[in-house]
Amino acid sequence: MFRLFKRLKGPTDRPLTESEQREVKNYCRDAIELVGVGHKASPDEMQSEIYDYINAYRESALSPEEGVDMALAIGCLWGFATCRQLKWQWAFVEQDGDGGFYAIVSPGREYVVYPMLFVQKLLTNPAADQTSLLLYNMLKAGKLPPTPERSYLVLS
Repeated sequence: MFRLFKRLKGPTDRPLTESEQREVKNYCRDAIELVGVGHKASPDEMQSEIYDYINAYRESALSPEEGVDMALAIGCLWGFATCRQLKWQWAFVEQDGDGGFYAIVSPGREYVVYPMLFVQKLLTNPAADQTSLLLYNMLKAGKLPPTPERSYLVLS
């Protein structure tokens, strides 16, 4: 008797389409205005301003629902600054049949961060630790668990 097994597909990614790249760029432009950082600021300056903005938002009277919309813009800027500093890339990543999300990936695809989802969690859950700058600094310092290429280890 034969048994049929569903072959599980590992994580995959593809480059963002031109339209998706424009979308990320437009959200970054919106975030630059929201956060109040210059578009020529260094990645470290951008991350510091993002960190301060998230903290201020979490202390404000704005609703967590408003944070969902802001997370797209702020997340794109967080991802842009991280990619600029680390030479990571934007990609559309699918894992476990999840349909896929915009993400930033390390060159060897060892690591993946979903910036918009990461920032959404920070904006909508003020009780959680605010780790936007911590994660960026850990990535920058290379303080990451060892993992083989194409593992797509999620870091956010």
